[in-house]
Amino acid sequence: MRLFWVFGIVALSLWLGGALWFSYLQSPLLFQQMREIFAPLQLLLLPLYWKATYYCLGAAAVFLAVQAIPKLDRRLFVCSASVLLALCATVLAQWLIHPKVALLMSQLAACASDPSTHALVKKEFGIWHGGAMILNLVTLSTVSIVLLAELFRPQSNNN
Repeated sequence: MRLFWVFGIVALSLWLGGALWFSYLQSPLLFQQMREIFAPLQLLLLPLYWKATYYCLGAAAVFLAVQAIPKLDRRLFVCSASVLLALCATVLAQWLIHPKVALLMSQLAACASDPSTHALVKKEFGIWHGGAMILNLVTLSTVSIVLLAELFRPQSNNN
């Protein structure tokens, strides 16, 4: 049964590393250096990011729950539920926030010649994008806490 725990930890680790890379290294650096080229590429990469998130967080939640069932391990059930909540936050971001951000990004490019409209759209874009960043940070924090709690718990409970 420990194998399920290991698979859960590996899935969380893969997602966390990918999310940190995508959210805080690749995207900001490329947007800063090559905004015109990277903005359309980002729209192509995001669906892959969502899929990786669904697979990794979904697998981690299932593996941790399966590990918890035989012993009725409440701590692992809480970890599994926390990962499921992080997955729900990601679904919220993908289906509600991301479409609005993508629409506003295209409107920003379209209204670049009108300063007053551009300022309003830029402000709304900032609000929605900020919300997406906060939701992403909450998801990253939740998964990080679960991962650290599982990696540094006493070894005798891992069996």
